[in-house]
Amino acid sequence: MVVNSVIAAMAVHQNPSSHTVVYHISSSMRNQLLAGDIAQLFIDYFKKSSWIDERGKPVKVKEFCFLNGIASLHNYIAIHYMLSINLIRLAFPKNIAINVNSHINSL
Repeated sequence: MVVNSVIAAMAVHQNPSSHTVVYHISSSMRNQLLAGDIAQLFIDYFKKSSWIDERGKPVKVKEFCFLNGIASLHNYIAIHYMLSINLIRLAFPKNIAINVNSHINSL
């Protein structure tokens, strides 16, 4: 699998360009590159190399929140969005889709 990925990358970049392209390919079961590690790499990079918004100010990088299952997703929604969802229900009771209500009521 790694060899196939390297060959594909070489084929795509036969004619070198002026910009740098970096690929990461891994297949190890012993020293895996985990999603949390990748997220931390992104956070570290954007903290060192700030992205500037349209007003010329650096964008603050927030920590990632990885959820480990559907139950933790439901808890996250309940903590962060239930107040807003309930306010929308009160303001527009007939405009909320039935399937959305039934799913949210199960939280």
